[in-house]
Amino acid sequence: MLDVSGNFIGRSLIMKDNQRTLLYSYSLLLALVICFASCTRTEIEITPEYIYNNNWSQSSNSIDISLLKLKPNGTLDLNSLNQGDVVDNLEMDSSFRYFTNVKRSQVSTGKIYFNKDNGFSWANDKKTTNVIGNLKRNSWYRFAIDSYQNKIYIFIDSLNSVHKQEVVPTNY
Repeated sequence: MLDVSGNFIGRSLIMKDNQRTLLYSYSLLLALVICFASCTRTEIEITPEYIYNNNWSQSSNSIDISLLKLKPNGTLDLNSLNQGDVVDNLEMDSSFRYFTNVKRSQVSTGKIYFNKDNGFSWANDKKTTNVIGNLKRNSWYRFAIDSYQNKIYIFIDSLNSVHKQEVVPTNY
């Protein structure tokens, strides 16, 4: 194809159409990747009564719950929690630490209750029990779940509201 000056322009139009098609294809692929990532994102909710995970592993879910306490001279502002402050100002309280390992088939609703028998046992260094009870108010806890990379720190305030801070392992 020639323009009014006699120059060949067909190839540039074809390349622009190819570039447009390629750009459209990449845009569609990116949209699908984002949609897939958001649809399969693990959602973990923790309340004083239960832990909910929409993506428990089929084979094994190791859960470690530890009670924490403020270090001497430690302070935390619930309105501006961050990873560094949580890690730097809290330490383990050996009076409460429980482990369990469950399969997805044992967690049909996605919820594992602390105050009910779920059909499996919780254990610590001293005993095994089917019920550990509700998590206490005005207390800090750390959750480590093997099918979820981040550690989850929560504080249950006097109104039974949960304040949550995730800690990415590569940062600490």
